[in-house]
Amino acid sequence: MNSRTPEPDPIVPVDYIFQTARTRARRTDPELENQLSLVGSQLAVYLVCSASASTRESRCKFTLSKQQLAAATGHSTRQVQRTLKQLQASSHIYGNPPTFQLGQPSRYLKQPLTDKNVTLCTYLTHSRRPYLKLPLGLFSRLPQMLRLTT
Repeated sequence: MNSRTPEPDPIVPVDYIFQTARTRARRTDPELENQLSLVGSQLAVYLVCSASASTRESRCKFTLSKQQLAAATGHSTRQVQRTLKQLQASSHIYGNPPTFQLGQPSRYLKQPLTDKNVTLCTYLTHSRRPYLKLPLGLFSRLPQMLRLTT
């Protein structure tokens, strides 16, 4: 009997989906704390990309086609293509299709999240960055959630 360890729940870097840095000084202002920098298709695609990049073997990299992202998010292939360009322009992701790496959102420097051979969880833990562990069921329901909001 093969007892394989199940994959952990996907991880999403919190700092990179919010508009402002979540520092102690800003935690007191609820308006600043709850503003998302990624919404709609950008958030959906980034969640799926983070889930793919958070597996043990991925090392913060992922390979997904536009069709796979469209199926996973419920958005059209054209919308996914536009969203990928927007995420690349904001440095949320880095690389060329279909292989990407999570990036560090910055206006000044476009670079991969890490050049070390570590998992996303390890990198975020050691750099003391907050992250969310999201249940796998959320990702399978993204297309259904899109239909409910439109």
